[in-house]
Amino acid sequence: MSIDAYTVAFIVIIALAIAMPVVFFKGHNENVRRMKIISQKLESLLKPKDKVYELLGTSVGFRAIYTINRNCLGKAEALLILLPRQSLIYYPISKLTTKHDTLLLKLEITGKLNLQPFAIERKVNACNELKLNSNKISINNIDYYYCGINHSLLDNMLNVLRILKNIKSLIEISYINNILTLKFSSSNDTIIDDINKLLKTILRACL
Repeated sequence: MSIDAYTVAFIVIIALAIAMPVVFFKGHNENVRRMKIISQKLESLLKPKDKVYELLGTSVGFRAIYTINRNCLGKAEALLILLPRQSLIYYPISKLTTKHDTLLLKLEITGKLNLQPFAIERKVNACNELKLNSNKISINNIDYYYCGINHSLLDNMLNVLRILKNIKSLIEISYINNILTLKFSSSNDTIIDDINKLLKTILRACL
């Protein structure tokens, strides 16, 4: 018994019609769950006096502005970009291109911080912006480039970086023009614990 092309196309359309809403609700709920956990843990860490959220689409992330105004910190901007898990079509494509969720946190340093501009990063971007020569270093068998960081802080940072749960997801730590940037290629909620450890190390230089 042969099946013609029209029958095959009809079966495919029916299968997609059944699969798409299932994938949408499952992926949407998963992304919303990640957004809620990350936002709650960020607020618990930063304890902002004020906060403003902007959704990116319905469930692909958010941009948040937190007003802190203490411990050398003014405002903080968080950007969470999630893979489109709710889309049967775009999710597989994004896995091949974007590959990961992204969490970017930028903190405005308003107090006196006894710290020179520096960067530790997977690719030489911030070091080029700083116009500083970069050096290569291996952290848990992952290659990073660093520049502008004194030996004392570098030793402290390395001790912390080596025990981070999400070191494989760390893309960048930099301090440029009074902005401290932390970037991870993941939305794992334990990243906030890692951020806490990094902030404690860096903000020791707060005068």
